[in-house]
Amino acid sequence: MHRHHDSPMISRVPRSHYCFFPKTASIIGTFLVATTTSLTGNASFGVLSIAVLLVVALVFLLLQKDPTRANVLRHRR
Repeated sequence: MHRHHDSPMISRVPRSHYCFFPKTASIIGTFLVATTTSLTGNASFGVLSIAVLLVVALVFLLLQKDPTRANVLRHRR
């Protein structure tokens, strides 16, 4: 058995998800850069469109609730 299967830090997401998301991200990212570059005529704006995705991801990350803190609050009641 591989070591990563024994680690409690590894989530129990099926392995197929690890292969799917990078492929999807590469397709969406390439499409976004190509579309933005075609619409604006400027490759810099195409690359800048990826920064917009990163900012949106950061917003979603900041809006997530901390599950460890939720457990602490639940046990205090």
